Amino acid sequence: MKKILFLSLNYPPMMTCGASRAFRIASMLPEAGWLPLVAAPADVKRSGVDDASVSQQFAHPVYRAGEAVDADALGDERVEQLLQGMSVTPPAGLAMRMISGLLSGGVNLSERWEKHAPGLVAEILGGNEPVDAIYAQGPGPAPLLLALELAGKHHLPVLFDIVAPLESIDSGGKSDAARLEERILTSGHHLTTPTRALKEYFLKKYFGKVTHDDITIIPDFCIPPDGRQIAGNRLSAGQSPLVVLLEDVSSNELKVFMSALGRFMNRAGILQPSVSFIGGDRKALEKYARKYLPSISAVFVPRLSDREELGHIGRCSMFGVVLGQSERHALTVPERLVDAACMGKPVFVIGPDNPAARLSAECGGVAAPLQEADFVAGALNSLWEQVQERPPGTTAMHLSERFPPSRSMGDLTKLLAYMLPI
Repeated sequence: MKKILFLSLNYPPMMTCGASRAFRIASMLPEAGWLPLVAAPADVKRSGVDDASVSQQFAHPVYRAGEAVDADALGDERVEQLLQGMSVTPPAGLAMRMISGLLSGGVNLSERWEKHAPGLVAEILGGNEPVDAIYAQGPGPAPLLLALELAGKHHLPVLFDIVAPLESIDSGGKSDAARLEERILTSGHHLTTPTRALKEYFLKKYFGKVTHDDITIIPDFCIPPDGRQIAGNRLSAGQSPLVVLLEDVSSNELKVFMSALGRFMNRAGILQPSVSFIGGDRKALEKYARKYLPSISAVFVPRLSDREELGHIGRCSMFGVVLGQSERHALTVPERLVDAACMGKPVFVIGPDNPAARLSAECGGVAAPLQEADFVAGALNSLWEQVQERPPGTTAMHLSERFPPSRSMGDLTKLLAYMLPI
């Protein structure tokens, strides 16, 4: 079996953009004759959680860059920040020695990966069996720079998987991120992106330097559902809640959405008894829930575990994503939206006209701009009416019908084979 070195700052337990994609790809590659050797961020351990060590889930080797972090000593709020790629410090008065592996003054899993990954990779490459290629995912400059260094030193081909622009779309001048992005795009190594919108963005930005054949679209795809997700699909609409993921939503945007949600849920009545919010500003959510959802049970879910979020989605009657005006949303699709569509959940997207909105429409869902509350409420009512009209036991169209793993992995393995020397 051929071996591929996986370099990713986003790999689980991280909850950053690209984490689920990297996990999906690594999980499916062995079936295609490739064994991924993953240089992943440090683990985050939580007591009372069966899968506290995420590496226990993996059927392929996962090597951790640094000691595991004791999540119980930090608390949910800090762990959520940590898994979103932020730096965190221990609670006031907490002895540093109580948190395994914390650096002096705090911890940042990305910085720790950058520090420990070169030595970790040297051990992997120094093993008995050679590595045939490298997969490096960005954003996150460290894996990309390390991949370039290793490619030159060991004469290995690299597959760069860029899931979002490395630099801000509206940034001026020539930042370090801009220079790295151009260096990667013009390196001569192969490049993949998850959406056509992102490929077209790069082709336009680097016109004359990058061609159509330099970038391959490998869409996010479905993996077979586990028992938790299947059980969730059996729940009736009256037993299961609405689940909403919020990403980069401003206070004013959140106010509009919560007002619309209140109007919708008051109409849905007892058939829509509760709502669970994933992500978002907890204090602002609680404030607007008291105002607009006074008679609705609202649950606020911190972003602590990929599997926990999938469990909430598996039990829901409808799943929605609310997107703010962040530049990356114009080019990317939230991975939880892919998961919900893979489960056949009725989905909606509230925000800009973007790839996520188009994916929702492809799966029989609805999309609406985050502008007027009445318009948003009308879109939610429209989707709810579709759900109510379906025969018992049926679900929405599964994304797997359009993006099966066999298609994406077939394209990826062909690309990997093309990279190898004859």
